[in-house]
Amino acid sequence: FPCSSLRTAMASVGAPPPKATDCVTKVVLSISCDNLLDKDAFSKSDPMCVLRMNSSGPHWYEIGRTEKIQNCLNPKFSKSIVLDYYFEMVQKLRFELYDIDSENCSPEEADFLGELECTLGQIVSSRKLTKPLVRRDKTPAGKGTITICAEERTDNRVVAFEVAARKLDKKDFFGKSDPFLEFLKQTETGWQLAHRTEVVKNNLNPIWKPFRIPMQSLCGGDVEKSIKQTYLEQMLSRQQYKLTATTTTTAARMILLGPFSQHSVRYSRHLSHMQLSMNALTVRRSRRRKDTKTLELSS
Repeated sequence: FPCSSLRTAMASVGAPPPKATDCVTKVVLSISCDNLLDKDAFSKSDPMCVLRMNSSGPHWYEIGRTEKIQNCLNPKFSKSIVLDYYFEMVQKLRFELYDIDSENCSPEEADFLGELECTLGQIVSSRKLTKPLVRRDKTPAGKGTITICAEERTDNRVVAFEVAARKLDKKDFFGKSDPFLEFLKQTETGWQLAHRTEVVKNNLNPIWKPFRIPMQSLCGGDVEKSIKQTYLEQMLSRQQYKLTATTTTTAARMILLGPFSQHSVRYSRHLSHMQLSMNALTVRRSRRRKDTKTLELSS
């Protein structure tokens, strides 16, 4: 494993610096929750997770946070958090869940949904850790639980995507569809969310913003491992999502092989067709390779 010096953030709060000979590795944490408290009167909570690390005594500092998910009590956050794991060093972590109602996503202005304190070593040794959430007075936060998956990052490659769809079916009664995509990685315990795009409002021919997924998050660095792509639509109430189409492929098929032939595909139970076009760009240091793909989705 590579060796590293102390993170700047730790030094800024007076944490004891690791020795130069301490070994360190990068660890990626993926977070999901179930049965969160519902703090909103007319809808569900809008959860976000903030991760803090203990430096010394009562001092905690933020090292990362997930995105906010609207109206969801069982969130699977697509934004993972990367941090350094120092061997033979106790790194205390606190995962805090908040119901975010403000535009600036400030935890200070949000309702508290629960927290979990543990060590990074506990997560790494378990690989997948599920624990109940507690309130600040250490009483149970309802039936809420949090699940943290840990994976060592050994692959520096990333995949840059440009994705667009055509001829989507109209699902909303008063407007057009509000589509988004999810990419899921196959793991020993099932499918794990690797990336979720933004929702494109009221559009049957959406073009999503370009995005990047680390190769390890996408397929564990194994280009032959299965990757699931799902096409979903946000319902008008924003409280439900409808799975419309899905396909399973590999990174090798998306990136390393030649372009696919173009497909118009039938999805759902309707007679409409959809084309999903994708530009995939692999990046590792200064080496790049780019192919254009059109992927087939089937229900």
